[in-house]
This record gives sequence, structure tokens and C-alpha cells, in this order.
Amino acid sequence: NVIVRMSNTFTKNAPVDMSFVSFSHPTLIADRSNVMDSNNKEGSELPEFTDIKIFIDSLLIGYQTNKTIEFEIERNPMICTPIRRDSIFESGSILPTTILIMIDFIFLIPYVILLISLIQEKNAKVKEILKVLGIEPILNNFAHAIRTLIILCLLILLLCIVYKLKLKPDAYFNSVNFRILFFAYFIFGLQLISFCIMNVQLFDKNVRAILGTFVIYLISLITFAYNIVWPVAIQYVLIFFSPYIAGHSIFQQLILHDLAKKDVALFRTIYRNVPIYFPTLIIMIISCVFYWMLSWYLEKVFPGKLLQKQF
Repeated sequence: NVIVRMSNTFTKNAPVDMSFVSFSHPTLIADRSNVMDSNNKEGSELPEFTDIKIFIDSLLIGYQTNKTIEFEIERNPMICTPIRRDSIFESGSILPTTILIMIDFIFLIPYVILLISLIQEKNAKVKEILKVLGIEPILNNFAHAIRTLIILCLLILLLCIVYKLKLKPDAYFNSVNFRILFFAYFIFGLQLISFCIMNVQLFDKNVRAILGTFVIYLISLITFAYNIVWPVAIQYVLIFFSPYIAGHSIFQQLILHDLAKKDVALFRTIYRNVPIYFPTLIIMIISCVFYWMLSWYLEKVFPGKLLQKQF
């Protein structure tokens, strides 16, 4: 029996051509020739496939021509082109998701702190007191936003430094400019803060607000896993409404930046359904303005119990 390696197949209903993923690089395919059986019994080696093929071909040719066929085999090693091992995305879906969740928690912790602080002030009637004094509560929200943004900037700086650590010559983000990394996550931090301030207007209890945050986060996490099969326009809409999806999309685009730099034509063919970097940032900035305006509107609609009694 001749044992031939069969590559894995990936069945996926997606507009992106993923057939190239089904085949390993030649340097990664194990050589099945001269391999013993499971008991390592001497003499149980498998003959090389080319030897069997040439032997059968020689028998057929000799039978057809009625001549004895003699042949010599000379083998030369085949040198394959160098490849870049994708340690994140070749390991399955668990590792990329875990890395994205760890990055998300860098931003979620300041988000939750800001959310709890504003809800506590809301329950302490700080908003009503500020309105009685003639101070717009949105200015108080703006002050909290600046404080949280400073904290996020420090965390983003550390995160970008970790991204740019060149532990290996083929490390991620080698071809991605540091300013591009920092600016992308800076805009993501702005969108997250804007989304948080809007959510404060919808909750009165810390527990409900935190549970609501993680429910939205889990829905966004599940949604992002399937967004590659959707048109780019729908992905932009999701980026506009969900900062969590926007953060994951930014990470995806920064990862793919290296491939785009090496072969733009291949990048556009394979990843034609991935949002583009700068339009994504513009949509995130518009989303920030939208959530601030929505927060201001909700402040006007729900002025607070103390202020309602005065009127």
C-alpha cells in the first residue's frame, strides 16, 4: 500500500477564496517515504512514491515495446521559497480570540471605572446640582473623558511598544509605523469613552451597567467572527455603532498591513472584504460625535428628579 498525505480542507461559505489555506507549504509536509510502521519493525519502510511510479511505468513501457527498460534515478533537493509562519492565526481560532480579549481588557478596565464613577455621581444628584448652578452636566462628562483618555494614552503607549518589540525578524508590526499604531488605538479609545458616556444615561445601577456592557461586548465578539462574509458597507455600520467591533477591525487591519506591503495585488484579491484603515478611522470619529450628541440629547430628555421638582 502506498500512503499519500492528504491535506486538510476548509469548508466555508465565504466570498473570499480560502482554498490556498487547505494546502501546507512544501517544507511543512512530512516526508512519508522510508517511514517504518508504528512498531518500528525493521524492513517495514514505505518505498518512495516516485520509485513505485517509475517501476510501474517501466513495466508498461516494456510490455508495449517488448523491450527491457533500464533506468537510473538521480534526485536533487527542491528548495522552497521562504515563508512566514503565522503563529497567531495558524494555531486555530482560540489563540486569536484570546489575544483580542486580552487587548480589549486593557481598554475595558478604564471603561468600567469611568462607567461606575459617572453612575455614582448620577445617583448622588451631581448632575442636578450642576444644572441648578447653571453648569452643563456635559462639561462634567467632558472632564471625566479627558482624565480617562490620559490613562488610555499611557496604556496605548505601552501596548504599541509591546507591538513593536522586534523579538524575531518576522515579528508582527515590523512594517507598521508606530504612529499608525498609536493613532488607531487613540481613536478607538475616544470612541469607547464616547460610548461609555452615552451608556451612563441609560443605567442607574452599577450592576446593570456592567452586565449590559459585557452583554454588548459578547454580542460584538460573536458578530465580528462572522463579519468576513458580509459586505464591507455592513461592516462599516457595525464599526460605527460598536466600538468593540471597531477595535477588532483595527487590529485585523494592522495585522494585514504587512501582507499588503509585500504584495498589494494579492492583498486586494484575498482581503477585498476587509474594511480600509483610514475610512475606518473616519467612521470611528463620526461615531464619537454621534454618541456625544446622543448623550447631550438624553441629558435634556432626562433632566433628573431634583430639577424636575423645581419645575
